[in-house]
Amino acid sequence: MADKKTVCIIVAGLPRTGTLSLKAALEQLGYGPCHHLLEPLAQVTRMQLSAEVLETEDRATRQKRFLDLYEGYEAILDNPGSVCVDDLIALYPDAKVILTKRTSATTWLDSYHGIGIEPASLRFRYLAHWTPAAVSSSRVMAAWLAISAKRFDIPAQPSVALYEAHNAWVRKITPPERLLEFEPGMGWEPLCAFLGKKMPGTAYPRRNDRRYLRGIKRLGIAVSLLVNVLLVLVGMFAVRHFSRLAPHALGGGAEV
Repeated sequence: MADKKTVCIIVAGLPRTGTLSLKAALEQLGYGPCHHLLEPLAQVTRMQLSAEVLETEDRATRQKRFLDLYEGYEAILDNPGSVCVDDLIALYPDAKVILTKRTSATTWLDSYHGIGIEPASLRFRYLAHWTPAAVSSSRVMAAWLAISAKRFDIPAQPSVALYEAHNAWVRKITPPERLLEFEPGMGWEPLCAFLGKKMPGTAYPRRNDRRYLRGIKRLGIAVSLLVNVLLVLVGMFAVRHFSRLAPHALGGGAEV
């Protein structure tokens, strides 16, 4: 029987730091499965479990839920894992850590805001409330910001301060020999050297996760709006139907 797969790579970078491209790169190098909440699109249960993990305050319980969530995976990327890198380093002591970054904090923030409506906002949750995966995704993002605010003593919102504090925190808690700081533009060489893999003869993957994220958000909002319209139409039909029946019902039976 083949050995059971366990996590050997922890990608600790924030959302919008090239994690989808890195996922494709890791898969090309032979790692898998790789856990990323944006792929596949329809993973409602996993989104919900991820939200529940981040909303769990007791560390022992949270770590148990992480073990359940990541069972059978070799690499984990993006939220919810990148929020609790300290938990994952303790749970997987042999795993290597990759801190994905952008060229600067302002570049990251501009990229993050480029995905449209803030997914952690109540506005997004209201607009997408009939789409369970979108609502759970919003809970994940809201929990990330809340945990970061408490950990770094900053406002609960994406910011230059959050980006810089998160990266400094990852550097502080990760043994240097286990850590690679990586930007997508660096390509295969530093990644393969860190992982001890032969460089592929193809270009480093490029995944447009901004377009992907905006597409997911628009789909969630569109589905919810469609359901709302259908509910209104059903309500209007019901009102008209019963208003026509009412006079007959009030008129009673035949006169005696």
